[in-house]
Amino acid sequence: MKTPISQRDIRKFLKDYDKGVLTRGSHVDTDREFCAVECVWKIRELRKEIPQIDDDVFDLSDNPGEAGLPDLRELNDGPWASDKARTEAMVPLLAALSTWDSWSLDQHTTFYDKALTALRKRFKKKFYGGCHGRARRGRDAYHEMFHDITRIAERGTTRVLKDACAILTTAARSARRKKVGLDGSEESLRLIDRNFQ
Repeated sequence: MKTPISQRDIRKFLKDYDKGVLTRGSHVDTDREFCAVECVWKIRELRKEIPQIDDDVFDLSDNPGEAGLPDLRELNDGPWASDKARTEAMVPLLAALSTWDSWSLDQHTTFYDKALTALRKRFKKKFYGGCHGRARRGRDAYHEMFHDITRIAERGTTRVLKDACAILTTAARSARRKKVGLDGSEESLRLIDRNFQ
């Protein structure tokens, strides 16, 4: 089970192991630079929540499933004005989603629904969140959501990305508070959904 990671944990890690900011792209451990997913993965690895293959080699992974996160790579690599702007917006979102892999299927659905609704309201008709404007649920809607966010940001400013991160953070906090019991079938679906992210 992966433990929650606070904003303070992330900021301390970035200060101690990096230049204090999240960067775009994929890295190796010796770069001492981290994207959002790699940052959370490395914190988990330092907490011994990631199984080590070899004591002498510390690989770095941007695999969201291994970090216990949804896929934030497209958002992280979007057209941010600076690494500082990326970090300020992404850190609260990473903390809010740090327990993602322990959420129920209902919590994931709540997150998708709240995020898509708020993003559509914020970005009006520019934001589709589904194929040809039709609402989609689950993992497909999530991936389309990030594609739409970065597509809009490429034509706009970093403000779009900041707004999107704030909306997603609020949706994540709301979904995390939702108390839902899982039956066996929901648990199976949640595990399947997580494995295919």
